[in-house]
Amino acid sequence: MKTRLTRLLAVLMSVLMFAVPVLASAEAEGAYFVISDPQVSVGGSVLDFSGLTVELDAEEAEALMNFALRVLANGESALTAYVAAGEDGVKAYLEGMSNAYIVTAETIQQYMEQLAQSVPMAGGSISIDPENLFSEEAMEKYMGAVQEIAMQVISGEPAEDTFVTLAGDEVSASRIDFELTNEQLVAFMSATAELIESSPELSQQIASALEQQGVEGSLADVMTSSVQESGVGVNGSIYMSAESQDYRVAGNITAEEQSIPYTVEASMSEEGLMVVGNLHEPDDGTQEITFQVSVLPNEQLEGEMDVVATFGLYDTDDEGNTASLFEMTFVLSAEPAENDAVSRIFVLSFNAEETSLSLSASCTIGAESEEALLALSANQDGEDVVFSLTYNGAPFENETSRGHAGTISGVVTAEGQTVMANANVEFGEGLAESIAFDFSSVEVLDVMTIVDEEASEAISNDASLAVQKALGTLMNVPGVAALFSAMSAEG
Repeated sequence: MKTRLTRLLAVLMSVLMFAVPVLASAEAEGAYFVISDPQVSVGGSVLDFSGLTVELDAEEAEALMNFALRVLANGESALTAYVAAGEDGVKAYLEGMSNAYIVTAETIQQYMEQLAQSVPMAGGSISIDPENLFSEEAMEKYMGAVQEIAMQVISGEPAEDTFVTLAGDEVSASRIDFELTNEQLVAFMSATAELIESSPELSQQIASALEQQGVEGSLADVMTSSVQESGVGVNGSIYMSAESQDYRVAGNITAEEQSIPYTVEASMSEEGLMVVGNLHEPDDGTQEITFQVSVLPNEQLEGEMDVVATFGLYDTDDEGNTASLFEMTFVLSAEPAENDAVSRIFVLSFNAEETSLSLSASCTIGAESEEALLALSANQDGEDVVFSLTYNGAPFENETSRGHAGTISGVVTAEGQTVMANANVEFGEGLAESIAFDFSSVEVLDVMTIVDEEASEAISNDASLAVQKALGTLMNVPGVAALFSAMSAEG
């Protein structure tokens, strides 16, 4: 039986495989990220990590993705780790250890296949082969049934009519009336169930998953019964303007002997797009669901577009007062900045009765300066959490590299306590020398074959010695020494 250490190494190294495309923009010249001299303030106490540098490098060379993580204290190496991802798998080595370790390509492939072929379901999973899921005959029969239902939904020929656009103009239009009855929805679900049952492997796995959940009856019964019992159906009219690109859909959703009116309106032009819709709750209509999406020209910058989307649920009392039960807003915009730069802005906000969340980001890139801001604020039952991260810097280019350098600062406020931090940061492309590690210089062990408890303990001791050496070097950084001293004092 594999030890916990073996499993942990396997998981960590597999995760590194997923991180490969994220960590590297790596062409042959490589990419790097360096953060140095952090300062941290907690409750008025300042931890000074001046002299601490963490560097992550990545490069692509000879069908390998190479990574190096270096931690330095006042210029002296405290910890260096290497990772190489290639056709044979993912190898890792921590400087100071006796051996390197590998998760083989076969192990990774097996794990990836399990993920790719597994569609999660409550209480189980379904493995599918999309290429051979349904026969051509079964698909033709299904599409014929769907087409027959679709032909029944449209009632009669288009009629001439008028409607009022979002701009408030009354225009002539072509109107198409439709009705999707509960019987037709049941027929559609029944046809879908028949298609699924035409695939023995898929239908058997679904039946097994339903059985695990204690669901009784055939697949057709399961898929059609809830639709049939609810009585749900949809009807309405589609209006298409003959004079402009304006559209309107209005009608009712019927369910459980209730009728819920809805409207969806859209307007398109060379300038942009706007879509607005609402849905009223049944009976007195005191609750309303609304949404609006617009893609329109930016008023300050030529050629730029603003995207705004809102979604809301509102309640109106007997006196006509409207209260918001839920609101969500998404904004993507731009505005002019100094030195002919453009600031890109992203905002996502969420508000409910006792919860609010706001996420905003902006990025300004100029020829001589750059600024980026990420801010998050949340309130749950009166408790506030605030987080912000700011970067200020400038682009650069020299003989070996090109990139960006500046400062990064962050603030976190939660449970009445504020933590502030700042550091120097540099990232870009171009490495002074290759970071590839010669894995032939050490023995490489397959972590999935380490089953001996004595060997696992030896590996753990080996790693502990390397970490202790790193900590010894890091103690030369004032903030690290102060942090460990405070931890020791607390017991």
